[in-house]
Amino acid sequence: MFIKSLEYSESPGDPRSWKVTGLDFGNINLIVGKNASGKSRVISALFGLAQIVAGKIPPRFSSGKWSVEFERTKGQIVEEQLYILELSAGKVVSEVMSIAGRVVMARDESGKGFVLKKTGTDRVAYKVPVDQLMVVVRRDEIQHPFFEHMYNWGVTACCYRFGSDFGKSTLSANLQSLDLAELNISELSDNVGHVFHATSERFGSDYKKILLEDFSELGYFCDDILTTQVANHHSPSLVGFALAVREKGFEFLTTQNEMSQGMYRALAILIQFNANILWTRAKMVGREPKPGDSPMVIVDDIGEGLDFERSKSLIKLLVEKSKRNSVQLIMTSNDRFIMNVIPLEHWIVLHRKEGKVRAFNNANSKAVFEEFEFMGLSNFDFFSGKYFLSEDNV
Repeated sequence: MFIKSLEYSESPGDPRSWKVTGLDFGNINLIVGKNASGKSRVISALFGLAQIVAGKIPPRFSSGKWSVEFERTKGQIVEEQLYILELSAGKVVSEVMSIAGRVVMARDESGKGFVLKKTGTDRVAYKVPVDQLMVVVRRDEIQHPFFEHMYNWGVTACCYRFGSDFGKSTLSANLQSLDLAELNISELSDNVGHVFHATSERFGSDYKKILLEDFSELGYFCDDILTTQVANHHSPSLVGFALAVREKGFEFLTTQNEMSQGMYRALAILIQFNANILWTRAKMVGREPKPGDSPMVIVDDIGEGLDFERSKSLIKLLVEKSKRNSVQLIMTSNDRFIMNVIPLEHWIVLHRKEGKVRAFNNANSKAVFEEFEFMGLSNFDFFSGKYFLSEDNV
Protein backbone atom coordinates (compact mmCIF):
# COMPACT_ATOMS: atom_id res chain seq x y z
CA MET A 1 0.00 0.00 0.00
CA PHE A 2 1.23 3.44 -0.99
CA ILE A 3 -0.48 6.50 0.48
CA LYS A 4 -1.50 9.08 -2.13
CA SER A 5 -3.46 11.67 -0.17
CA LEU A 6 -4.76 12.54 3.28
CA GLU A 7 -7.40 14.88 4.64
CA TYR A 8 -7.78 15.14 8.38
CA SER A 9 -9.95 17.12 10.78
CA GLU A 10 -10.77 17.17 14.47
CA SER A 11 -13.22 18.95 16.80
CA PRO A 12 -15.49 20.32 14.02
CA GLY A 13 -17.71 23.21 15.18
CA ASP A 14 -15.49 23.76 18.22
CA PRO A 15 -13.15 26.74 18.76
CA ARG A 16 -10.32 24.19 18.86
CA SER A 17 -11.26 22.75 15.46
CA TRP A 18 -8.37 21.90 13.16
CA LYS A 19 -8.37 20.70 9.55
CA VAL A 20 -5.75 19.98 6.92
CA THR A 21 -6.49 19.57 3.21
CA GLY A 22 -4.47 19.18 0.02
CA LEU A 23 -1.97 16.62 1.32
CA ASP A 24 -0.86 14.74 -1.78
CA PHE A 25 2.06 12.33 -1.40
CA GLY A 26 4.54 10.96 -3.91
CA ASN A 27 7.60 8.75 -3.60
CA ILE A 28 9.73 11.54 -2.04
CA ASN A 29 8.09 14.18 0.15
CA LEU A 30 9.38 17.14 2.15
CA ILE A 31 6.79 18.83 4.38
CA VAL A 32 7.78 22.41 5.15
CA GLY A 33 6.07 25.21 7.03
CA LYS A 34 6.62 27.92 9.57
CA ASN A 35 6.57 27.11 13.27
CA ALA A 36 3.04 26.17 14.42
CA SER A 37 1.93 25.64 10.81
CA GLY A 38 0.96 22.05 11.54
CA LYS A 39 3.93 19.85 10.56
CA SER A 40 3.93 17.86 13.80
CA ARG A 41 0.15 17.45 13.79
CA VAL A 42 0.20 16.20 10.20
CA ILE A 43 2.83 13.60 11.11
CA SER A 44 0.84 12.61 14.21
CA ALA A 45 -2.36 12.26 12.15
CA LEU A 46 -0.62 10.16 9.50
CA PHE A 47 1.39 7.90 11.79
CA GLY A 48 -1.47 7.78 14.30
CA LEU A 49 -3.78 6.34 11.64
CA ALA A 50 -1.16 3.73 10.75
CA GLN A 51 -0.99 2.62 14.38
CA ILE A 52 -4.79 2.57 14.73
CA VAL A 53 -5.41 0.35 11.67
CA ALA A 54 -2.55 -1.90 12.82
CA GLY A 55 -4.32 -2.37 16.15
CA LYS A 56 -1.42 -0.79 18.08
CA ILE A 57 -3.53 2.09 19.42
CA PRO A 58 -7.17 1.51 20.46
CA PRO A 59 -9.61 3.99 18.87
CA ARG A 60 -10.72 5.08 22.35
CA PHE A 61 -7.52 7.11 22.65
CA SER A 62 -8.18 9.14 19.48
CA SER A 63 -10.68 11.53 17.93
CA GLY A 64 -10.74 12.88 14.41
CA LYS A 65 -11.75 12.15 10.85
CA TRP A 66 -9.39 10.71 8.25
CA SER A 67 -10.01 10.43 4.52
CA VAL A 68 -7.10 8.57 2.93
CA GLU A 69 -6.39 7.49 -0.64
CA PHE A 70 -4.05 4.58 -1.28
CA GLU A 71 -2.64 2.82 -4.30
CA ARG A 72 -1.83 -0.86 -4.37
CA THR A 73 0.16 -2.48 -7.16
CA LYS A 74 -1.22 -5.83 -8.34
CA GLY A 75 1.08 -7.16 -11.05
CA GLN A 76 0.85 -4.50 -13.76
CA ILE A 77 -2.36 -3.02 -12.37
CA VAL A 78 -2.52 -0.11 -9.94
CA GLU A 79 -5.59 -0.37 -7.71
CA GLU A 80 -7.04 2.71 -5.99
CA GLN A 81 -8.38 2.40 -2.47
CA LEU A 82 -10.19 4.88 -0.23
CA TYR A 83 -10.51 4.60 3.54
CA ILE A 84 -12.62 6.97 5.64
CA LEU A 85 -12.64 6.78 9.43
CA GLU A 86 -14.29 9.04 11.98
CA LEU A 87 -13.69 8.67 15.72
CA SER A 88 -15.31 10.67 18.51
CA ALA A 89 -15.33 10.31 22.28
CA GLY A 90 -13.55 6.96 22.06
CA LYS A 91 -16.06 5.43 19.64
CA VAL A 92 -16.16 4.77 15.92
CA VAL A 93 -18.72 7.09 14.30
CA SER A 94 -18.28 5.70 10.80
CA GLU A 95 -15.89 3.60 8.77
CA VAL A 96 -15.93 3.01 5.01
CA MET A 97 -13.54 1.33 2.61
CA SER A 98 -13.74 1.42 -1.19
CA ILE A 99 -11.63 -0.33 -3.81
CA ALA A 100 -11.69 0.89 -7.42
CA GLY A 101 -14.82 2.87 -6.62
CA ARG A 102 -16.73 -0.07 -5.09
CA VAL A 103 -17.62 -0.03 -1.39
CA VAL A 104 -16.25 -3.22 0.15
CA MET A 105 -16.91 -2.33 3.80
CA ALA A 106 -19.07 0.10 5.74
CA ARG A 107 -20.26 0.36 9.32
CA ASP A 108 -22.05 2.91 11.48
CA GLU A 109 -21.72 4.11 15.07
CA SER A 110 -23.73 1.14 16.38
CA GLY A 111 -21.05 -1.23 15.08
CA LYS A 112 -23.39 -2.71 12.47
CA GLY A 113 -22.15 -2.97 8.93
CA PHE A 114 -21.10 -5.27 6.12
CA VAL A 115 -18.05 -6.58 4.35
CA LEU A 116 -18.11 -7.65 0.73
CA LYS A 117 -17.12 -11.25 0.08
CA LYS A 118 -13.77 -11.85 -1.57
CA THR A 119 -15.51 -12.96 -4.76
CA GLY A 120 -18.84 -11.78 -6.09
CA THR A 121 -21.06 -9.00 -4.76
CA ASP A 122 -22.57 -10.70 -1.72
CA ARG A 123 -22.43 -8.77 1.53
CA VAL A 124 -21.68 -10.38 4.87
CA ALA A 125 -23.38 -8.60 7.78
CA TYR A 126 -21.30 -7.99 10.89
CA LYS A 127 -21.60 -6.19 14.19
CA VAL A 128 -18.40 -5.17 15.93
CA PRO A 129 -17.83 -3.35 19.24
CA VAL A 130 -18.50 0.38 18.96
CA ASP A 131 -14.93 1.18 20.08
CA GLN A 132 -13.17 -1.10 17.59
CA LEU A 133 -12.47 -0.91 13.86
CA MET A 134 -14.03 -3.26 11.36
CA VAL A 135 -10.70 -3.47 9.49
CA VAL A 136 -9.05 -4.73 12.68
CA VAL A 137 -11.73 -7.00 14.14
CA ARG A 138 -12.60 -8.65 10.81
CA ARG A 139 -9.09 -8.87 9.41
CA ASP A 140 -8.78 -12.24 7.68
CA GLU A 141 -6.12 -13.01 5.09
CA ILE A 142 -8.36 -15.51 3.31
CA GLN A 143 -11.87 -14.04 3.59
CA HIS A 144 -11.05 -10.31 3.55
CA PRO A 145 -7.51 -9.86 2.17
CA PHE A 146 -8.04 -6.12 1.57
CA PHE A 147 -8.02 -5.62 5.34
CA GLU A 148 -4.71 -7.47 5.49
CA HIS A 149 -3.19 -4.97 3.04
CA MET A 150 -4.33 -2.09 5.23
CA TYR A 151 -2.91 -3.81 8.30
CA ASN A 152 0.47 -4.41 6.64
CA TRP A 153 0.70 -0.73 5.69
CA GLY A 154 0.01 0.32 9.25
CA VAL A 155 2.04 -2.26 11.14
CA THR A 156 5.22 -1.67 9.12
CA ALA A 157 5.08 2.16 8.98
CA CYS A 158 8.18 3.69 10.58
CA CYS A 159 8.39 7.12 12.21
CA TYR A 160 11.75 8.51 13.30
CA ARG A 161 11.97 11.71 15.35
CA PHE A 162 15.38 12.81 14.11
CA GLY A 163 15.57 15.80 16.43
CA SER A 164 14.89 13.71 19.54
CA ASP A 165 17.09 11.43 21.65
CA PHE A 166 16.39 8.83 18.93
CA GLY A 167 17.29 6.00 21.32
CA LYS A 168 20.74 7.33 22.18
CA SER A 169 20.11 6.59 25.86
CA THR A 170 18.50 3.20 25.18
CA LEU A 171 20.47 -0.02 25.60
CA SER A 172 19.53 -3.31 23.92
CA ALA A 173 19.09 -6.64 25.66
CA ASN A 174 18.74 -10.35 24.85
CA LEU A 175 20.52 -10.00 21.51
CA GLN A 176 21.62 -13.64 21.58
CA SER A 177 18.04 -14.93 21.35
CA LEU A 178 16.70 -12.92 18.40
CA ASP A 179 14.25 -14.31 15.85
CA LEU A 180 16.04 -13.81 12.54
CA ALA A 181 13.19 -14.98 10.33
CA GLU A 182 11.45 -11.59 10.45
CA LEU A 183 12.00 -8.21 12.06
CA ASN A 184 9.33 -5.56 12.60
CA ILE A 185 11.53 -2.50 12.49
CA SER A 186 8.59 -0.14 13.09
CA GLU A 187 8.49 -1.27 16.73
CA LEU A 188 12.20 -0.52 17.22
CA SER A 189 12.50 3.14 16.27
CA ASP A 190 14.36 3.88 19.53
CA ASN A 191 16.23 0.59 19.80
CA VAL A 192 18.78 1.00 17.04
CA GLY A 193 21.20 -1.51 18.56
CA HIS A 194 18.59 -4.25 18.28
CA VAL A 195 17.93 -3.41 14.60
CA PHE A 196 21.66 -3.33 13.83
CA HIS A 197 22.45 -6.62 15.56
CA ALA A 198 19.50 -8.54 14.09
CA THR A 199 20.13 -7.25 10.57
CA SER A 200 23.87 -7.98 10.81
CA GLU A 201 23.11 -11.53 11.95
CA ARG A 202 20.61 -12.02 9.12
CA PHE A 203 22.53 -10.42 6.23
CA GLY A 204 26.14 -10.70 7.34
CA SER A 205 28.99 -8.43 6.30
CA ASP A 206 27.09 -6.94 3.34
CA TYR A 207 24.99 -4.86 5.72
CA LYS A 208 27.97 -3.52 7.64
CA LYS A 209 29.76 -2.71 4.38
CA ILE A 210 26.80 -0.62 3.21
CA LEU A 211 26.69 1.24 6.52
CA LEU A 212 30.41 2.00 6.54
CA GLU A 213 30.24 3.31 2.96
CA ASP A 214 27.19 5.47 3.71
CA PHE A 215 28.72 6.77 6.94
CA SER A 216 31.88 7.80 5.09
CA GLU A 217 29.70 9.67 2.57
CA LEU A 218 28.68 11.86 5.50
CA GLY A 219 32.27 12.45 6.54
CA TYR A 220 32.35 9.91 9.38
CA PHE A 221 35.23 7.56 8.61
CA CYS A 222 35.13 4.30 10.57
CA ASP A 223 36.72 0.87 10.31
CA ASP A 224 33.97 -0.95 12.17
CA ILE A 225 30.44 -0.72 13.54
CA LEU A 226 29.36 -3.20 16.21
CA THR A 227 27.45 -3.73 19.45
CA THR A 228 29.33 -3.99 22.72
CA GLN A 229 28.34 -4.83 26.28
CA VAL A 230 28.06 -1.90 28.68
CA ALA A 231 26.90 -1.57 32.26
CA ASN A 232 23.56 -0.01 33.02
CA HIS A 233 24.24 2.99 35.27
CA HIS A 234 20.69 2.93 36.66
CA SER A 235 20.80 -0.81 37.39
CA PRO A 236 24.46 -1.94 37.75
CA SER A 237 23.44 -5.58 37.95
CA LEU A 238 21.97 -5.43 34.43
CA VAL A 239 24.18 -5.54 31.36
CA GLY A 240 23.00 -4.10 28.08
CA PHE A 241 24.35 -3.73 24.58
CA ALA A 242 25.20 -0.42 22.94
CA LEU A 243 26.15 0.60 19.43
CA ALA A 244 29.82 1.41 18.98
CA VAL A 245 32.13 2.50 16.16
CA ARG A 246 35.87 2.29 15.70
CA GLU A 247 36.89 5.51 14.03
CA LYS A 248 39.85 5.44 11.64
CA GLY A 249 43.12 6.17 13.43
CA PHE A 250 41.74 5.21 16.85
CA GLU A 251 42.22 1.90 18.63
CA PHE A 252 39.43 2.34 21.17
CA LEU A 253 35.68 2.15 20.57
CA THR A 254 33.28 5.07 20.70
CA THR A 255 29.95 3.91 22.15
CA GLN A 256 26.62 5.53 21.34
CA ASN A 257 26.64 7.39 24.65
CA GLU A 258 30.03 8.90 23.78
CA MET A 259 29.10 9.91 20.22
CA SER A 260 28.03 13.45 19.47
CA GLN A 261 24.27 13.76 19.03
CA GLY A 262 24.73 14.50 15.33
CA MET A 263 27.00 11.52 14.74
CA TYR A 264 24.63 9.19 16.58
CA ARG A 265 21.53 10.46 14.73
CA ALA A 266 23.21 10.01 11.36
CA LEU A 267 24.31 6.47 12.21
CA ALA A 268 20.89 5.59 13.65
CA ILE A 269 18.90 6.65 10.59
CA LEU A 270 21.33 4.83 8.25
CA ILE A 271 21.00 1.66 10.34
CA GLN A 272 17.21 1.86 10.31
CA PHE A 273 16.83 2.83 6.65
CA ASN A 274 19.22 0.25 5.22
CA ALA A 275 17.76 -2.46 7.44
CA ASN A 276 14.29 -1.69 6.06
CA ILE A 277 15.59 -2.07 2.52
CA LEU A 278 17.35 -5.40 3.17
CA TRP A 279 14.47 -7.00 5.07
CA THR A 280 12.01 -5.88 2.37
CA ARG A 281 14.14 -7.21 -0.47
CA ALA A 282 14.43 -10.56 1.33
CA LYS A 283 10.65 -10.91 1.01
CA MET A 284 10.52 -10.08 -2.71
CA VAL A 285 11.75 -13.52 -3.82
CA GLY A 286 13.94 -12.29 -6.64
CA ARG A 287 11.85 -9.38 -7.92
CA GLU A 288 12.43 -5.68 -7.55
CA PRO A 289 10.35 -3.86 -4.90
CA LYS A 290 7.33 -1.98 -6.18
CA PRO A 291 5.69 1.08 -4.57
CA GLY A 292 4.04 -0.08 -1.37
CA ASP A 293 6.25 -3.15 -0.84
CA SER A 294 8.58 -1.26 1.50
CA PRO A 295 7.41 0.31 4.76
CA MET A 296 6.46 3.98 4.66
CA VAL A 297 9.29 5.89 6.33
CA ILE A 298 8.68 9.20 8.12
CA VAL A 299 11.68 11.26 9.28
CA ASP A 300 10.60 14.24 11.38
CA ASP A 301 13.05 17.19 11.58
CA ILE A 302 15.46 15.60 9.11
CA GLY A 303 19.04 16.85 9.51
CA GLU A 304 18.48 18.44 12.92
CA GLY A 305 21.80 18.64 14.77
CA LEU A 306 23.94 18.09 11.66
CA ASP A 307 25.98 20.72 9.83
CA PHE A 308 24.87 21.73 6.35
CA GLU A 309 27.24 19.48 4.39
CA ARG A 310 26.33 16.40 6.40
CA SER A 311 22.61 17.20 6.22
CA LYS A 312 22.88 17.58 2.46
CA SER A 313 24.79 14.32 2.07
CA LEU A 314 22.36 12.43 4.34
CA ILE A 315 19.30 13.65 2.49
CA LYS A 316 20.89 12.86 -0.88
CA LEU A 317 21.59 9.31 0.33
CA LEU A 318 18.07 8.75 1.64
CA VAL A 319 16.43 10.16 -1.49
CA GLU A 320 18.58 8.07 -3.83
CA LYS A 321 17.96 4.90 -1.82
CA SER A 322 14.21 5.64 -1.69
CA LYS A 323 14.00 6.02 -5.46
CA ARG A 324 16.10 2.94 -6.11
CA ASN A 325 14.11 0.74 -3.72
CA SER A 326 10.59 2.25 -4.09
CA VAL A 327 10.51 3.44 -0.47
CA GLN A 328 7.91 6.11 0.25
CA LEU A 329 9.88 8.73 2.18
CA ILE A 330 8.15 11.55 4.06
CA MET A 331 10.40 14.15 5.70
CA THR A 332 9.69 17.39 7.59
CA SER A 333 11.86 20.44 8.12
CA ASN A 334 11.82 24.22 8.44
CA ASP A 335 15.58 24.54 7.85
CA ARG A 336 16.34 26.84 4.91
CA PHE A 337 19.45 24.89 3.89
CA ILE A 338 17.56 21.61 3.75
CA MET A 339 14.80 23.28 1.72
CA ASN A 340 17.39 24.31 -0.86
CA VAL A 341 18.62 20.70 -1.17
CA ILE A 342 15.23 19.10 -1.95
CA PRO A 343 13.76 19.97 -5.40
CA LEU A 344 10.41 21.80 -5.30
CA GLU A 345 8.72 18.90 -7.06
CA HIS A 346 8.94 16.98 -3.77
CA TRP A 347 7.68 19.81 -1.54
CA ILE A 348 4.49 19.97 0.50
CA VAL A 349 4.10 23.50 1.88
CA LEU A 350 1.74 23.96 4.82
CA HIS A 351 -0.05 27.29 5.15
CA ARG A 352 -2.19 27.82 8.23
CA LYS A 353 -4.97 30.31 8.75
CA GLU A 354 -6.50 29.90 12.21
CA GLY A 355 -7.60 26.26 12.48
CA LYS A 356 -7.40 25.52 8.76
CA VAL A 357 -4.23 24.23 7.17
CA ARG A 358 -3.86 23.93 3.43
CA ALA A 359 -1.07 21.98 1.77
CA PHE A 360 0.41 23.21 -1.50
CA ASN A 361 2.39 20.93 -3.78
CA ASN A 362 3.26 20.24 -7.39
CA ALA A 363 0.04 18.26 -7.82
CA ASN A 364 -2.55 20.81 -6.66
CA SER A 365 -0.61 24.01 -7.53
CA LYS A 366 1.35 22.87 -10.58
CA ALA A 367 1.33 26.19 -12.46
CA VAL A 368 2.67 28.16 -9.48
CA PHE A 369 5.44 25.63 -8.82
CA GLU A 370 6.51 25.47 -12.47
CA GLU A 371 6.46 29.26 -12.90
CA PHE A 372 8.79 29.74 -9.93
CA GLU A 373 11.39 27.43 -11.48
CA PHE A 374 12.15 30.13 -14.10
CA MET A 375 12.74 32.94 -11.57
CA GLY A 376 16.28 31.91 -10.67
CA LEU A 377 15.63 32.23 -6.94
CA SER A 378 16.38 29.69 -4.20
CA ASN A 379 13.83 27.18 -2.97
CA PHE A 380 13.76 28.97 0.37
CA ASP A 381 12.65 32.17 -1.43
CA PHE A 382 9.65 30.22 -2.71
CA PHE A 383 8.72 29.41 0.87
CA SER A 384 9.62 32.64 2.66
CA GLY A 385 8.12 34.86 -0.03
CA LYS A 386 4.92 32.80 -0.12
CA TYR A 387 5.20 32.36 -3.89
CA PHE A 388 3.09 29.24 -3.45
CA LEU A 389 0.14 31.52 -2.68
CA SER A 390 -1.62 33.01 -5.68
CA GLU A 391 -4.89 34.85 -6.23
CA ASP A 392 -6.43 31.54 -7.31
CA ASN A 393 -5.43 29.46 -4.32
CA VAL A 394 -5.43 31.83 -1.32
